[in-house]
Amino acid sequence: MRLVDAHTHIYPAQHGQAIELAEQGLWQFVAATHPDDCARVLDLARVSQRIIPTCGLHPWRVADFEPRALKLKGVLEQVPIIGEIGLDTVWTEVPLAMQREAFVYQLQLAVALGKPVILHTKGAEAEELQWLRSYTPPKIMVHWYSGDAVHLAGYVDLGCYFTLGPDIQVNQTVQMVCQQVPLDRLLTETDGTEAIAWVTGEPCSLAAAPLVLESTLATAAAFRGLTPAQMQDAVYDNSLAFLSDCKGLLR
Repeated sequence: MRLVDAHTHIYPAQHGQAIELAEQGLWQFVAATHPDDCARVLDLARVSQRIIPTCGLHPWRVADFEPRALKLKGVLEQVPIIGEIGLDTVWTEVPLAMQREAFVYQLQLAVALGKPVILHTKGAEAEELQWLRSYTPPKIMVHWYSGDAVHLAGYVDLGCYFTLGPDIQVNQTVQMVCQQVPLDRLLTETDGTEAIAWVTGEPCSLAAAPLVLESTLATAAAFRGLTPAQMQDAVYDNSLAFLSDCKGLLR
């Protein structure tokens, strides 16, 4: 299996399935969205080199935690990738000023530690881009971009990688990303089973993740004029390239 889920959320009851999928060859970048979740994700990642732990204080959860607390810094020092972090003016009522403090602090820390980041962007793409130009981590993954086309070029110019979400068949913005972002910076993601269920309108188990990723690859291949196998190889190579700055992961 040469598949990569470059951004997902795995819940405790799904740990066994995640490990089975890793054993079958699926790479999973598993996100903790709050410092209290990080220990669990780190423990899961110790089982397989194909489970990559990421952690960041998610913009929806910044009200729960003091961003400059020592615990947050300590957690982010343990993970190879910081995220998902970012700004959101659409799906949360958390004040933007509070989100901004947490985002900029984590971005600055990522730069200081030399760690890649995974970005959440929703409604604040212009501001987030400006902060990224001021504090630019070694690698940036924009997860499931849904912003305007006018801002996309700025992120591309920064060298960002972009994940293609599981709604690529119907989402014109995801299709735009697929067509306009350089092929060597495209990745695939599910965002976890809740996101898949949101897209399909039906509940699903983690076992469905490979089929969802294969469907995304087939649709992306058609947009790029490639075969599904060519698209799969490109995304797989891109994923390993993204991980190349994460010491101790590739062996």
